[in-house]
Amino acid sequence: MASYRAGLKKKFMLSSISLLVMFSVFGSLLLYFFIYSGMMGLKTGLIWQTVFYIAVGITGISVIARIMVQPVIDLTDKVKEVQNGNLEVQMEVNGLSEPADEMDMLFLGFNEMVRRLRQNIHDLRQAKENAEEISRRLKKANEKLEAIFVGIPDGIMIIDRNYRIVDANPVMEKLIGKSLDELSGEHCFEMCQGRESRCSFCRADTVFQLGGHSFTQCTKRTSYGNEERIFEIYDFPLLNEAGQVEQVIEYVKDVTEAVKMQKHLEQAKNLAEIGKMGSIVAHEVRNPLNAIAGAVRFLKGEIENEELQSYLQIIDEQVKRVNAVTDEMLDYARPLFLEFSYCQIQPLIENALKTMQERIRSKKIRVQLDMDGNLPLLPLDEVQVERALLNLIDNAIDAMQPGGRLRISCYYDQAMPANSLHEVVLIIEDDGEGLGERDPEDLFKPFVTTKLRGTGLGLPVVRKIMNSHQGSVHLEPRDHVGTKAVLRFPTTLKVYEAKEHHFSYR
Repeated sequence: MASYRAGLKKKFMLSSISLLVMFSVFGSLLLYFFIYSGMMGLKTGLIWQTVFYIAVGITGISVIARIMVQPVIDLTDKVKEVQNGNLEVQMEVNGLSEPADEMDMLFLGFNEMVRRLRQNIHDLRQAKENAEEISRRLKKANEKLEAIFVGIPDGIMIIDRNYRIVDANPVMEKLIGKSLDELSGEHCFEMCQGRESRCSFCRADTVFQLGGHSFTQCTKRTSYGNEERIFEIYDFPLLNEAGQVEQVIEYVKDVTEAVKMQKHLEQAKNLAEIGKMGSIVAHEVRNPLNAIAGAVRFLKGEIENEELQSYLQIIDEQVKRVNAVTDEMLDYARPLFLEFSYCQIQPLIENALKTMQERIRSKKIRVQLDMDGNLPLLPLDEVQVERALLNLIDNAIDAMQPGGRLRISCYYDQAMPANSLHEVVLIIEDDGEGLGERDPEDLFKPFVTTKLRGTGLGLPVVRKIMNSHQGSVHLEPRDHVGTKAVLRFPTTLKVYEAKEHHFSYR
């Protein structure tokens, strides 16, 4: 038992010496027996003794080698199986509670190594599957973020601490008028506003210094049109692993339409006030005016004096003028009930010119008509649009000296951003005295006029009509002389408005 529990080296030595001594003694006694019994001579006995020792030695070495080397061969075979991918192999070890020798320890170590290798491979596979799942989730999240980044209708731009553009979405590219390749690495203030220093309204520096988010507002003339647009800019921080602000996201929202809507609401409020005032005027002024007009008609039939008749005529004309002003005020305050139809705008322009033909001829006005041959159908209320055109043409004729030139041009403007509607632009230009230092927007306020006998409601009515068509109208001073009225008609009404209108095709 002690020999079994001895070390492998000790077992090898004890077994070899024991066998050597045992066979040496046995061989010597056997030789002694054969020699002294006379069965063989000394020389023959020595030869047989030598042969015996050699045979016994070879046999002993073979047995010991088989006992000692075979486990190593078995272990080598198992290692090859592991190399070939078989991780279910296992070395058989004696059933004792403790290893008997180094070979048992080697077998146990091999079994443990294979077990750990099997566990590690299982853990690695599990980790790989988890990593692949996380990668799939990250890919989906990235695709969603990319879809939001590309598809959102507002501009998004990412800038670093040097205010250089890192990334921008397609809407931002259109707002600036440059591709991402042209924007990348450039200063945002140079690309957005054409400045050589940071914009005065910029709040990105506050976000870089203090974190949090910030808000500002600016105006910019976009690359896709001449109209100034109003933008709200929201700045949000992007943090690095240390929690420091590394980049800033600028979210740029076009709020021009919202601002216009606010103005429309204010105008509607003003209209309501004017409506109240108009009703008061109609009640408090018209009744006395009607009484005065009736009295004038009676006196005209009773008085024969020519001088008094002239005074009565003046009274009658002034009563009619006050009534006309009252009518215009009530008409301006009264809500428009429009009936839209898809039609061409050119016939409406030509009808308006025919209506004003007598005035044009009397002042010898030269009319130049430039029409785009590719004008689309527009959703219009023909009566109201023609009314607006008559008002603007009348103002242009009043502003010009005899022999002046009236130019009317109309074209299809398709240079709009992807999330906007296309427009038809109508321009009416005169070569009159112009606006001078007056703010053009003042002329769209009720009761503001440049005419001696004007009521100041003509242009407000024009804007009211254009607003009801979801379009716009504004005045611009020409380069040298005269005024330019620019009207923009959308080719399609927005859904929330279109639902309220009846459409037909003509």
